[in-house]
Amino acid sequence: TTALVITFDRAMQGGMAVVGGGEHFPKTAGKAAWDATGTVFTMPVELKADWSYELWLNRGKFDSFRGKDGTPLQPVHVTFTTRAK
Repeated sequence: TTALVITFDRAMQGGMAVVGGGEHFPKTAGKAAWDATGTVFTMPVELKADWSYELWLNRGKFDSFRGKDGTPLQPVHVTFTTRAK
């Protein structure tokens, strides 16, 4: 188990919209959480070696990543690959 850690440049409201599915979406491995400042989001995940992953931060009607002023994060497409063992 490891974690995806996302740092924002401003405090967020505390909602989250990590969007995706299927075999290339990271398997969650616990409860996601915000730090006390509202700028660091941590999501525990289980990752496979030598595998590509894909997810979105906000997408379509799922837009719960919002700044304290209510402005939604523009959709962000995240892709990454883990290395072989």
